[in-house]
Amino acid sequence: MLTIVVVAGRPAAAAPACSGLEPLAPAVEVERDPSGKPKILSVSAAELQRQAGELGRDAPGDRETRGLTVNRLEGQAGYTLARIARPGSATCVALKAVTGQLANRDVTILLDRRYPQGSCERRAILDHELEHVRINDRALVRGERLLRDRLAKAAAGWRGRWLPEDHAKEIDDAIGKVVSGVVGRVRADARREHAQLDTPESYAQTQRRCRHW
Repeated sequence: MLTIVVVAGRPAAAAPACSGLEPLAPAVEVERDPSGKPKILSVSAAELQRQAGELGRDAPGDRETRGLTVNRLEGQAGYTLARIARPGSATCVALKAVTGQLANRDVTILLDRRYPQGSCERRAILDHELEHVRINDRALVRGERLLRDRLAKAAAGWRGRWLPEDHAKEIDDAIGKVVSGVVGRVRADARREHAQLDTPESYAQTQRRCRHW
């Protein structure tokens, strides 16, 4: 599941009413919020099938979904503006700082409750799902670097650009495109790795670990 909270945009030339002002070098700060330990829940086989179907992650063929990892990937960005009121003219604004954050929220592993605590089958399913958690975490680390680089480039494009205050939405739109693009990239990268893990060979290897499926 994916949630994007966005703000910001595409450089524009300084408006004549705001020309001649001292240029600013916007600061950029990005952080990654670690997901921490996932919540582990035992649910019915029917609930597993339902949630997997809603997420488009049904088991292939005649296989059953015995475990499922869910989370919300969030990307956020905020910014601050410098303001200068020019006598007899519009108030002018310029980008002063940008902050960004990526996070995996509500990380939860759902396990088929037919396999009790301490059973080989439950352990095998859990090990598989924990690898999905690690895939999401690795994608988030790469996304943090990408978000920092892209926000830095966007901020550099606004260096020294002053706009009338009623044009500030141009900055908002530009930064928003950066955040949504990075979140889409993180999601796609993780999806590719998840697909490489969820193969018939991987499922067969998990199945061979235990006897009582």
